[in-house]
Formats: sequence, structure tokens, C-alpha cells
Amino acid sequence: MRPFNKIATAIGFDPQKDQAPRVLAQGRGLLAEKIQQQAESAGVHIVQDPALAELTAGLPLHSEIPENLYTVMAGILGMVMRMRQESRL
Repeated sequence: MRPFNKIATAIGFDPQKDQAPRVLAQGRGLLAEKIQQQAESAGVHIVQDPALAELTAGLPLHSEIPENLYTVMAGILGMVMRMRQESRL
């Protein structure tokens, strides 16, 4: 994907504070590239899902994801948890 077409949304979840996953950062184009680069530098697992990126791109920063995305987000968080466990082996 060309940088000017790229969409990135960083999602986080702190079970101590959050009721649902929350939008931590988002951007398009070069900002999306920077978000991805910072995530990679920090060792954050990246899941590429263009449809989900498009759905989350319009959410306000720091907002919780809407209920209609809970099932999709649960699947992604589960996948990230498995990736973390596998990287520890």
C-alpha cells in the first residue's frame, strides 16, 4: 500500500481503567506511516486489516470502540495475545 493511501489506528486496552478498547492514535498517509513505525520500534504487534482500519479511522481520539466492533476487536486482541505468547517461546 502506498504511504498516501495508508490508514493506521492504534488501539489499546487497559482492563484496570477501560470498559472497552480505546483509540490511542490514528492517521492517514504519512501520519499512518509514522504510527506504524513507532509501533514497530516499540515492539507492538501490528495487525493489518484495511476494512477495520477504515471503520476505526473516523472514531474520536481516546474514545472507546463502539459495541458493533466488539466481536471483531476481541478476535484481533486474541490474535495479538497468541502472537505475544508465541514470541516468548
